[in-house]
Amino acid sequence: MTLIFSALLCLTCSDRGIQSPTAPTTRPVQSDAVDGGRRRAVARTRAATALSGKWGGEHISLELQDGVGPLELDCAHGKITQAIAPASDGSFAVTGTFTREHGGPVSTTEEENVRPARYSGTVSGDTMTLAIAVDGQEFPDKFTLTKGQSPRLTKCL
Repeated sequence: MTLIFSALLCLTCSDRGIQSPTAPTTRPVQSDAVDGGRRRAVARTRAATALSGKWGGEHISLELQDGVGPLELDCAHGKITQAIAPASDGSFAVTGTFTREHGGPVSTTEEENVRPARYSGTVSGDTMTLAIAVDGQEFPDKFTLTKGQSPRLTKCL
């Protein structure tokens, strides 16, 4: 029993100890600060927070929960499947799917042409700039979305 307790104590005291899966991970790193001739260890957070909420703009709507979710465009829709958790500079690049739509009636036997997509951009406060690339080809226009803003969509007729 003492051996098991000692092993668990060693694990929890090491930097590979048990960590909460929802808490950001930290690890000590060496800083350049010198304190009495010795370097000091400083903890830095490695995990970024995933975005959530409704984002809207001209010709686009995005609804994220824990960084993933559906988006709607005038004549297309898609899904972000990898969580958007911007880096410290606000940039992100994630994967998902993209499906073009068309005007007119949709047959019940018609299959959607779901394509792999890459969504990238930046977030600054409540503003997101989003670029979309489908099959490796980036759209010429970027979208600007604002958190909490209603989208302005014109669906294909």
